[in-house]
Amino acid sequence: MDAPVTLTHSKHATEALAPSHWRVFPLRKRCFLLGLLAVTLLGGALRWSFLDHPMRYDESLNYYQFTARSPEYILTHYNPGNHVLHTIMVRISTEVFGRTPFGLRFPAFIGGTLLIPATALLAWCLFRDRWTALLSALAVASSAQLVEYSTNARGYVWLALMTTLTIVAFQAALRRPSRMRGWLAWGTLAGLGAYTMPLMIYPVAGMGLAGAVRAWRRGWGSPRCRATIRGLLIGAVVCGVVTVALYAPILISMGPAEVWGIREMTLKVWGPRVGGFANQLGLVWNAWMSCGGWWWPALLAVGMIAFVARTIQQRSTSKMLPLLILVGALIAVRVHDAPLRSRAWMFAMPLFLVCAIAGVNGLWRKAGVARRTPVLALVAVCVVTVLEFATMRAVASQTYLCSEPNMQVNVPEVVDACRTYGAERCALVMRYTPAANFYRDLWDVASPLPTDAPQTERVYIVADEVDSVDDLWNASSPGFDHFAPAREFRKLASCTIYVADRRD
Repeated sequence: MDAPVTLTHSKHATEALAPSHWRVFPLRKRCFLLGLLAVTLLGGALRWSFLDHPMRYDESLNYYQFTARSPEYILTHYNPGNHVLHTIMVRISTEVFGRTPFGLRFPAFIGGTLLIPATALLAWCLFRDRWTALLSALAVASSAQLVEYSTNARGYVWLALMTTLTIVAFQAALRRPSRMRGWLAWGTLAGLGAYTMPLMIYPVAGMGLAGAVRAWRRGWGSPRCRATIRGLLIGAVVCGVVTVALYAPILISMGPAEVWGIREMTLKVWGPRVGGFANQLGLVWNAWMSCGGWWWPALLAVGMIAFVARTIQQRSTSKMLPLLILVGALIAVRVHDAPLRSRAWMFAMPLFLVCAIAGVNGLWRKAGVARRTPVLALVAVCVVTVLEFATMRAVASQTYLCSEPNMQVNVPEVVDACRTYGAERCALVMRYTPAANFYRDLWDVASPLPTDAPQTERVYIVADEVDSVDDLWNASSPGFDHFAPAREFRKLASCTIYVADRRD
């Protein structure tokens, strides 16, 4: 059983919680705060550099389905693409900054940047170690997928941020289970996370499992056990009430049956594409490790294995808490049999990175490196830091950040080719992408005319890995016989533009 914790408010209380192995090699509070500020600014600058990249499919589609409509429509209509809390922020942002890529992506940029210090706060609350907090923040700052979705007008990084803050509140509530305001804060944050995306149910389930195990280890019938169980129930009720209250306009407008039907239909559609649970985890790992070279997955794999082994060896529920949350979320996804794409797992990424970095730090702690030879501990920290900066550099060198397969990322160049030639005299044939409509509207380019219209002088055909030029432009296409054979016009990174000029 865990021994009761005695809390003190003396100025040395925080330092007393730090692992004794690190007292020979400390990171002072002022240096830590300056380092965290530098990491946050660096991560924000990396994200800022991708803000003007071409619009992607889903963010463009969501723009037309929700953001471009009235606030009343956003609040009363649902499909899995409407991350309601984030969509509301995007609607406000476009009113301030205009309906431009920057205006649509600004809320995601803010959420992705705030996730960096929030992860440091999570690491500190879980492990009371400043090196783990700082290196975890750097890992989040340099993650390719987190950078991508910090510059994508979707709600995934906000879900990760809300999950991270909810775990912080949950940890604080567990330390003082008799104080109801901690559980109220936990339930409220969880409800706001669910309003961002219903996927919040999975990390909340993981926290429920961790809380139940913590209560059981404290001994059934003990005051702290009863307080923990009571707090979990109160927090769950608050989460449910907040969630239902926020979704009430949608439930009233559409009806619970229709909302649930849309959700289930989406899961059925994505099931065959995502595959089984093991395949999901493989896709998640590949997405999380993208742009990192061999050193990034190696570092995190070693760290996570070390963390799990050390946690099991210690058999302390306080140390086991983050692992229980991750396992609980995995169990919830598996029980629900939800076919989640890799980006939908982003809620677990900050916690995973924190655990992996804690595991790496624990390796040299266990070996006594920090106590016996502080220079070696400094070298170890420098090695981890260099590997993380190498990952950040690899991300910064990317021309485009788009983890979705077969996405056309050169849509602005395609639309610009039409605009340069004269949109009123050409037509555009390409696989459907809302990004093309977005740039036509942004640049006030008229919609391409039917290819059998007399004034159409040129047809642009955009072929990619999904559809070849012959698939898109053939004898069944309107006006095909009036044009010369298509010829290659320009080869781009993700597609090739062909042109067919009118014969006469």
